[in-house]
Parts: sequence; structure tokens; C-alpha cells
Amino acid sequence: MIDSSVADVGRHIYSRKLIGISDAMNRYLVRVARSLSIFGSVLVMIMAFLLVADVISRHFFNHPLPGAIELEQFMLATVAFLGLSWAMVNNSHVRVDLLAGRLSAKTKTFFECIFSLLGLCFFAIVTWQNSVRMMEAFEEQEIGMVTGVPLWPILAVVVVGGLALSVVLIRNYLESQAKLIDSTEGPLIATLSVYLLTILVFFLPAIFKMASLEFDLLTSGIVFMIGLLILMFLGFPIAFAMGLIGFLGMWYLRTPETAIAVVKMAAYDSVADYFLCVIPFFVLMGMFCFKSGISKDAYNGAYKWFGAMPGGLAISTVAGCGAFAAICGDSMATAATMGSVSLPEMKKYRYQDALATGALAAGGTLGILIPPSIGFIVYSFISETSVAKLFMAGMIPGFILAALFGCIIYVRCRMNPALGPSGPKFSMGEKIKALKDLWMIALLFVIVIGGIYTGIATPTEAGGMGAVGALLCALFSRDGLSWKGFWEALDEGMQMTAMIFCIIIGVSILGYFVVATEIPLKMSDMIVGMNVNRYVVFFVVLILYLALGMVMNIIPMIMLTMPIIFPTIKALGFDPIWFGVVTVIMMEMGQITPPVGMNVFVISGVAKDVPMITIFKGVTPFLLAQIALIILLILFPDIALFLANTIKTLAPIG
Repeated sequence: MIDSSVADVGRHIYSRKLIGISDAMNRYLVRVARSLSIFGSVLVMIMAFLLVADVISRHFFNHPLPGAIELEQFMLATVAFLGLSWAMVNNSHVRVDLLAGRLSAKTKTFFECIFSLLGLCFFAIVTWQNSVRMMEAFEEQEIGMVTGVPLWPILAVVVVGGLALSVVLIRNYLESQAKLIDSTEGPLIATLSVYLLTILVFFLPAIFKMASLEFDLLTSGIVFMIGLLILMFLGFPIAFAMGLIGFLGMWYLRTPETAIAVVKMAAYDSVADYFLCVIPFFVLMGMFCFKSGISKDAYNGAYKWFGAMPGGLAISTVAGCGAFAAICGDSMATAATMGSVSLPEMKKYRYQDALATGALAAGGTLGILIPPSIGFIVYSFISETSVAKLFMAGMIPGFILAALFGCIIYVRCRMNPALGPSGPKFSMGEKIKALKDLWMIALLFVIVIGGIYTGIATPTEAGGMGAVGALLCALFSRDGLSWKGFWEALDEGMQMTAMIFCIIIGVSILGYFVVATEIPLKMSDMIVGMNVNRYVVFFVVLILYLALGMVMNIIPMIMLTMPIIFPTIKALGFDPIWFGVVTVIMMEMGQITPPVGMNVFVISGVAKDVPMITIFKGVTPFLLAQIALIILLILFPDIALFLANTIKTLAPIG
């Protein structure tokens, strides 16, 4: 008994020491990580203003700003790394919680220890190789081809961002290790198990080779992809899991030196891409509109036009989601934003919870379909298709889907008024006046989509124009943009941007391994050689995306699967633009499909008093609308392709 008490006291003292070290680190880390993130977000605004100046100079003075594109690439690379540590501090990196959410607290803590160490190992290699590249750039006096700007200071900032993330991972490990010591009877065994499993995973290629486990290319790909799924479903951040498995896979297929060389090439080059500047621009565009109340104006305008109809408030929610989608680009952000505005109103008029939350969850899916869409940007990046054509292709299907959602609500509430009673009536004068609330959204939509459609601007330039335009609209909106709201928009936008770019880094490293296994080529040859109708394959792919959409955010889903699936789709003769639209719709179906549905989790967080089963019940009728739209697109592909085929686009730059 005495020995046990002494051991408990010793264990408690040791865990307190770890917490003390973690807290001491945290005092400085939070400040450093946030400062780096603020610096990165300011750079994003500079990038946006620089692009606007370039467009104005080109069109009005026939003289583009020299070196603007190269400067954008340099700044984007630093932005990608500067926000990583702050996103980790705020737990903003995407995880799959399907299995991890059901583990006991002790088991989750055990895996968090392992994941912190594995993440540290991976990003230590990334930072090390960026440091090597920085030293080489310094010694060789590498400079930008157009601007003459030295490359090594850019890489130095990238290294600082990687170091900050590595230190945050060390702090996370110390916190998790302290919790593990407090929660287990045998802390020494648990700690040794953490180290053992970490070593086993990280040195898996060497262990396979020592055990003479020689797999062919296809089998190697399958084995390591299964490992990737296991890591993701246990809760390892998706970006880190993809990067780590890509590194380990290349180590197994080639050598450790080859794997390290892949990290050296991919970590920086994957994010120093002018085309990808559009991501932080569209993220900021939505954030400025949310923080200034422009998104609330979208709902209020729709509310006055549709509120008096049966189910009018739910229809207004869908219409508001569609309007906000035109300036946001993300489904979960759309659902969360509109939910905070519309749910209190529907509760006030005694709407049934199932209809209210179901309409909101379904309406949120419009955020990834109606342009500008981050989903289309990522699909374009992976499939090398025109993002401008994808934006145009999503417009008509997006409006049709919003109309189908509205019709479903109207018919159901007409048949059963208790589902969604009519709201207050407004005069035509009040309705016309309400349109004033929508003029800023309409203006931003015209600036971005009109600029792309007419060929005045590339999608990247249109994104910069949209970010600057959103800031100006926010400043002059009815509620205005407070200084606090401005910094919150930059902060939250930077976290989302860092999360996306971390995934891009991870998937780029994984991509080298996937190509080396020849899985895409072999799968394409095998399927094309099968004596089945190509729509059978297409249907199987749709079911796959429906299933994945239930458990995964759309961005990592596209990045993980598209390099493998897209060559097959192309070989079967499907139009890449049309397939992109259909794929995004299927993925969004998965976001609201039982038993998981990522968007449903978001709505559950907003409507805390509504059981999740009620939300799923309310979503079901809207799934039928999405299925109907898929059938329409299969029967009439021109629904998606009509605008895409008429667009005038500038040639891609960079």
C-alpha cells in the first residue's frame, strides 16, 4: 500500500513537471505562433492589393507590374508555412473523428502521444530539408528570375514557420504524455509503448526490408495506403498522415535518401505556386463578409421575399446559403454562418427542428457548388483543368439545386403546415427595399465571376479583386467592420488557409509515392480493359465519393483520391469539367448523409439542443434533390457545360 502511494506521488510529481514545462513553453509559443500568423495574414492582404494594382495597370495603362507574379509566389510560400503553428495551437488541422471519437479518453491520449511524435518526426524532416535548401540558395546566390529577389530570405521565413510548428508538436507531446501518466496504472509501460509504436511506424520501411518483406509496386501501394487509412481514422491529422506515408512509401520503394529528396522538392515547390494564391483570397472574402454582417443581410433579404410562404423561413435559409455561397466557397463555413442567423428565427416561429436543421445542412452544401468554390479550385489543381470553366460549370447546377431544395420545403409545408408555418408578410415596397441588402453580395459576385467570365481577369486575379472588394464592402456595410472583426477575419482566414496548404504539402509528397507505385496507371488499364459499360465504373466511383464524404472533408478527399481515379475517368472518355461538377455534388451528398455527415456535425454544434438523429431525419428529403440533379446532369450534360463552353478565359499564368 505504501509502495503504491509512493508510486502515485512520484507519478503525479513527474506529470506536474511535464505540465510545468509545457505551460512555460506555451507562454511564448502562443505569442510567437500568433505573431507569425498575423504576419502571414498581412502578407495575404498585400498579395491581394498587389494583384489588383497589376490588373488595373495592365488594363488601363497597358503595362503590367513587372515581377508581380513572382512576388506572389514568394509571398504565398511564406504564407503557407507561417500559419501552420497557429493552426496547430487552435487544433484547426483536419482530422477524421469517425473512429477516434469513439475511443476512451485514455486511448485517445495514448494515440495523441504517438501522433505528436510522428508529426514532429515528419515536420522535423520538412524543416531540415527547407534549411538545406535555404543554405544552398544562400551559397549559390539564387535569385528570382524576374525580380532578382534573393531566394534564401524567403526560405528562411519558411524554415521559421516549420520550426514553430515543430515546437508546438513538442508541447503537445508533453501535455499528452502528462495526461497519459495521470490516467494509467502503469505509466512506464504506457510510455515505453508510445516510443515503441512510434519507432515501429517511422522505421516501418527498414523493418520490412530487414524482414525480407519484398512487395511488388501494386502491393506496396495497397499496404501503405491501408496504413494511411488506419492513421487517419485513429485521429492523426490528415495532412501529416499523407505526408508521412508518402515519405515512408518512397523510403520503402527506393532509399531513405530518395525519400528525403522528395520532401526537399515537394515541401516548398508544392505551395510556391501562383495559381494557389486564389485559396487565401476566397477564404478571406468569405471571412470579411461574415464578420461585417453582409452574410446576415443575405438572409434578411431572402426572408422578406420568401418568409410569408409555407416553409418560407426555411426557403429563406436555402436562398441565404446560396447567396453567401457566391462569396464564400466552403460548405461548412456557409452552414455555420447561416445557421447562427436563421435557426433563431425558425425557432421563434415554431418550425419543426428536423425541417429547420435539415434545410440548413442541405443549404450549406451549396457553398462548395456555387462559385467561387474552394472544392473546384482543389479539383482543378489536381486534375489540371480550368478552374474558370469549373466555376462556370457549377453555376446552373447550383441554382437548380437551390430551387429543388426550395420546392421540397414548399411542397412539404403546404401538405403539413405544422412543419414550417408561414412567417410575417412584407409589402412589395419593403421587399424592394430589402434588395438593397443584397447589393454588396451581387457586386462581389459580378467582380469575381464577371471578371473571370469576360476574360478580364484570371481566377487568381479575380480572387485578389474579390478579397479587396470584400474588405471595402465590409468597411462600408450597414453594420461596418470593426477593428476586432477585421483581425478576427484575418486570424480565422489564416487558420483555414494554413490547414489547406498543409494538406497540399502532405498530398504532394504522397503523390510521388502514388505515382511510383503505378496504381493510377494500372487501375486505369484494368478498368478500361474490362468489358463493362463505362457508366458502371462511373456509378462505383460515385458510391465511393458518397461514402468518403460521410467521414472526410471535401478538400483532403479530392486530394487523396483524384490522382488515382482521374486517369481512369479520363481514359473512359468522361468530360473532366462535367465530372468535376458531378463529383463535388456527390461529395457534398456524403457531407449530409447518415450515419456521419460532416455538415451535420457543424449544424449540431450550432443547434446544440437538437439531437443528431433529428438533423439526419430532416436532411433525408434533400438527398433526393441531389440524386435528381445527378440524374439530370447524366441525361443532359450541357446543364453543366453550357456556360463553361462559352467562357472567355485568359491563359493561365505561372
